[in-house]
Amino acid sequence: MALEYDIQKPGLVPNLLDAIITLFAGDNVLVTPQKRDELRRELAHLKFLPEKDMEVLWILLHELVDDDWLLGEEVAILDMACGRCQEVFVLSSLLASRMSGLKPESVRFFGSDVREGVLMRGKERCAQICRFFEQQIGGRYSPFRYRFRAGDATAPDLWAVLPDQFDVAFFRHQNMYHGMDIWTKIFDHAVQRLKPEGRLIITSYYDREHTIAINVLKSLGMELMKTSMNPRSRPLVAEGKSIDRHIAMFRNRDTLV
Repeated sequence: MALEYDIQKPGLVPNLLDAIITLFAGDNVLVTPQKRDELRRELAHLKFLPEKDMEVLWILLHELVDDDWLLGEEVAILDMACGRCQEVFVLSSLLASRMSGLKPESVRFFGSDVREGVLMRGKERCAQICRFFEQQIGGRYSPFRYRFRAGDATAPDLWAVLPDQFDVAFFRHQNMYHGMDIWTKIFDHAVQRLKPEGRLIITSYYDREHTIAINVLKSLGMELMKTSMNPRSRPLVAEGKSIDRHIAMFRNRDTLV
């Protein structure tokens, strides 16, 4: 069952599934309300509906992102250390909703993780959903819009095959506890690739780890725009650990007037 989106902010957060359909449909006039209902039913039948954690993340991101942040006609998203990359369409739909003119082929997504097996499972599910929309409403999506590359994010070889600039760099469950030096290097690479008006977003499992990550990003020249604790965070087995427990957004301090 979908989450109730009016728990705290009635009417301000669009339905995630509708946003994903819009992401693929763009301004296609043939995707009527009746066709949208048909797509919803078929997505449910194929078990392609967003998971509950993704619906929570969708709400979090809408509450986090500043209202006056508007994008142009092309956007690029970096999802680093993304694992199975469940959030691929959450991020893509979020940025598409802020574009000046939505053209599905103009949203580009790049996911990367050091664990190739895990990443490839995410890539295949992404490709399945892309193929579904290709078959249902036409268009060419998966070969061009969604790319995945396994590699070590501290090494220049991986960054050499990624675009020079991103509108958003996203780190879900950043893991400073697994190595301050390693994650400082990864963050530094991402900061260097962020567009002047871009945003860097992190989520964290733990309270203390979130604070550490914020301080590291500030030391790399980022300005903290907002941080908040997730009231809908799903607890995990380890004490004090929960899914997307905290979220924070940054911008480049050098671009401030």
